Amino acid sequence: MLKNVMMTTRDVKDLIEKLRETLNPQICRGLVDCFLIRKQKEEDSYVEDTQFTEENLIYTVANLFSAGTDTTAATLRWGLLLMAKYPQIQGVVF
Repeated sequence: MLKNVMMTTRDVKDLIEKLRETLNPQICRGLVDCFLIRKQKEEDSYVEDTQFTEENLIYTVANLFSAGTDTTAATLRWGLLLMAKYPQIQGVVF
């Protein structure tokens, strides 16, 4: 399990680094861009007590991926169970 956590963290760090390299403060492409822009503004303003840290960004992105994966897996599981329970529905053409 720790190996998977480390792999996920590494992948998220790679994703963030690629987005950081192409960051344009004038265009916000998504959550990571908004987070990085806000982080830079707070660093420029010398805000000491901030929640916009590299660690928080990594955990936020990882949590979004894991939550999306779990939701998708649960939806597919229910769909397969319903198709198994009601096979006659699979033959219906709309």
